[in-house]
Amino acid sequence: MLRTTNRCFPNSIKCYRRRMFLRSTELASIVGRGQISVSKWEHGNVTPLLESALAISAALGCPVEILFLEQFKEIRKEVRKQMAKLPARRYPDFHPCPTRWAY
Repeated sequence: MLRTTNRCFPNSIKCYRRRMFLRSTELASIVGRGQISVSKWEHGNVTPLLESALAISAALGCPVEILFLEQFKEIRKEVRKQMAKLPARRYPDFHPCPTRWAY
């Protein structure tokens, strides 16, 4: 099981929100959450759930990967550590047609 740190990183929500000339209360109403939640997301105290992150992304016109770049980097690093601990396995070569597996 993947263990991620509880540490949250500041993100780009505030920057992109300001570029759209939105107040945090306006973004909160668009996303369907409270202004306090938006403030916590902007300061990196809490990471929004996927549904909220997608709504923020749509509202601000910015890809989720850009808004939460630091979180993605941290998760990717943790996944790579966990993958390195797995025993080496042999998988068949990938072919576009499933009937052509090479063993």
